[in-house]
Parts: sequence; structure tokens; C-alpha cells
Amino acid sequence: MRTQSRDTSVDIERVLIRGFQQFSPMTRFSRVRNLTYTLAEANRHQSPAASEWDSALAFVRNHYGDPYAIALRTAGPPKAPMAFDLLATLERIGQVLDAGQVRFAVTGSLACGVYGFPRTCRDIDLLVVPEDVPHVGDVSPLFIDVCNDPHAPTLASWLDPQTLIKVDLFAPSPPFQAEHLLARVRRLPHLEQRLALIEQELKLQPTPGEASEPDDF
Repeated sequence: MRTQSRDTSVDIERVLIRGFQQFSPMTRFSRVRNLTYTLAEANRHQSPAASEWDSALAFVRNHYGDPYAIALRTAGPPKAPMAFDLLATLERIGQVLDAGQVRFAVTGSLACGVYGFPRTCRDIDLLVVPEDVPHVGDVSPLFIDVCNDPHAPTLASWLDPQTLIKVDLFAPSPPFQAEHLLARVRRLPHLEQRLALIEQELKLQPTPGEASEPDDF
């Protein structure tokens, strides 16, 4: 097992993870949401003299790259105040995908944070069934469509201008079948979002040379 910090004991980290997993799924999600909000807002306001809009553009450029900052600048500032809120973006993306009856599950750092140990999440990764991708509706009322290249590893990449959170859509390559994963996802109580089981996510993107124990996640 590899700890999140070099100065943390492996035994202590295991105790912390076991304790965290005793919480309800929504409590675990809330911990991840609050931790992400605190650190993101601190990073976004590193320059007190900068305006809210300039801080947002700098934050997006530093975290996601120039294409996202350019897309945000082109779209212009949102009417409501911005806040880095995972829940708000999840609810909005759920509306878009459910409207098209697109089967999806939350994976990546957010799922790992809920199932393993609370961590910050810079974006939201969604696993979708490939044949459902054409049914994704128009995202322009809620999101900025930054990348929609069928040849790219990411099927689509959107930016929520209200929260500054990036949303990436992925579809697994053969022989992995998304239906097997989606059949075993868990729903968060009081929130119609699906979280991929951590045991299944380990099989999605194995990294050569990296440990692949569930404890590491």
C-alpha cells in the first residue's frame, strides 16, 4: 500500500481509511465535496487584487489548460456568482445525460474519493456506454463544449461555467464492456448519480509499474 503522504504511516492510513468507510455514502461524498471546495476556492483567490472574472480565467488556465480558458472567456462571465461545487455540477450533468437516456457512472478521482479516502477532485470523470453517446443532448444551456472529437481518448470534455469544474466523458475500449460495470454501480442516496464500484475501476486504466491494490485507491 502507498500512502497519500510520505510522512504518514501505512498502518495509520489504513485505520483512517477503515474509519472513513464506516460513514454513509453521502457523508463520504460531502467530505470530498467540502475538501475540494476549500482548496479550489483558495487556489482561485491567490491574487486578492484580481477581479472575480480574472481569477476564474487564471484558475481554469492553470488547472485545465489554455483551450478551456479561451472557451470560458469566449462564453463570458456567468450571471450568478461562481463556486467550485461538485454537487451542483453533478446535478446539472445528470439532467443532460438522463434527458437523453444515456447510461453513465461516475468514475475517476471522485469515485475513488468516496470509496477510498477523501481527496480533492479537479474534475468529474464519467464512464458512458458507447452506443449511448449519440443520444447526449445539447449541453450549451448548462455547459461549455470544449472538446467533441470522436478520435480523442475523451469522447467529450465540458466546462461548467458556474462552478469551473471540467467534465470528461469516457467509453472503455474492447474487450471491456461498460454494461458489466453499469450493472454493478451504486447510487448515492438522495442524489441520482451512479458511482462505479472501485473493484471494477481498477480494471479500466491499469498503469504499468504502478500498484493496483484496492488499498492504494
